[in-house]
Amino acid sequence: MKPDYLLLDEPTAGLDAAELQRFWSLIRTLADSGCGVIVSTHDLAAAEVYADCVLVVANEHIFTWEPSMGSLAEVVVQSAREVSLTASPEPIEEDQPKSSIASSLDPRTKIITCLGLLLATVLAKDAEG
Repeated sequence: MKPDYLLLDEPTAGLDAAELQRFWSLIRTLADSGCGVIVSTHDLAAAEVYADCVLVVANEHIFTWEPSMGSLAEVVVQSAREVSLTASPEPIEEDQPKSSIASSLDPRTKIITCLGLLLATVLAKDAEG
């Protein structure tokens, strides 16, 4: 069908090592042929090895990573430190509702918004190149 973009949510769940290798080889082939590929995954190691750009959603914060930035794990840890340094010193009690707009949104809305941001990032990157 040759789509312009392929969106995948946790496509490697349950795959063994051989199937993972075949899957990522296929994804790289598609990406090299000009198909935009967006993969949602919890596997940071695979994201670091196979992705050209990573959008990380962690602790109610979103940031991007590219291979030129160094280790993805180090960037995630550094981002967490920066967030904790800028966070309010007052702890949030568990029964106290969060005050952010994001916390009041339906989880489906958050997922769609994140995918939209990811797609916008890819489209912006395509426009540059």
